[in-house]
Amino acid sequence: MQNAFSLVATFFQINGISLPFSGALGINITNTRADVQQVYEGLMSPQIHSIWLMPSAEDGAFLAGLVADLAGRFGTPVFTPHLTVRGDTDLPIAALEAGIAEAAATVPAFRETVTAIETSDTYFRSFYARFQISAPLAQLKQRLDSEMADSFMPHVSLLYGPVAPAPKAAAAAEFQRMLTGRAIIFDRLCLVRSGQNIAISEWAVIETAQLGKNGT
Repeated sequence: MQNAFSLVATFFQINGISLPFSGALGINITNTRADVQQVYEGLMSPQIHSIWLMPSAEDGAFLAGLVADLAGRFGTPVFTPHLTVRGDTDLPIAALEAGIAEAAATVPAFRETVTAIETSDTYFRSFYARFQISAPLAQLKQRLDSEMADSFMPHVSLLYGPVAPAPKAAAAAEFQRMLTGRAIIFDRLCLVRSGQNIAISEWAVIETAQLGKNGT
């Protein structure tokens, strides 16, 4: 009986698909069927996900309103406000789901105070609310992304993308007065299909784990 690799290789060869590798299947195929090639690449590309710490419904609605406000001012994308605990990972979904469930069970919902509004030239950190690394944040980061714990910079972005410096600075000063010292409640972890190479419009929550509870 042909093994799975052999069957897949035969299918690809018949359809003229150019493989992005040659080791496992042992072949290189010329691309003559672009439509099938796209299907193949979609199936074989690693699935990228992120783990988000989410504000409570009330605080989330408030922050979403700020995102919409800035998007309206600057013509930037609208997105769901969140605090990324782990970004752009290709670990299996089952492992990530188990990870957020286990981590959420050890940490109850908690409040974090906005320490500052900051800006940068980085697309996904163009304009954001900054938080200190509290004990709950450190615990979640250590459990879910220990390799990056030393570079953890907890924040909730409010604007993505490049905008004109002067109005951006003015908006940051405005939001600094509005938000510094405000407490935000975080109450759940979400596994999200999202990443720097995935369109924002395609980001989607796959699994949710409430903090302080077993299961979802």
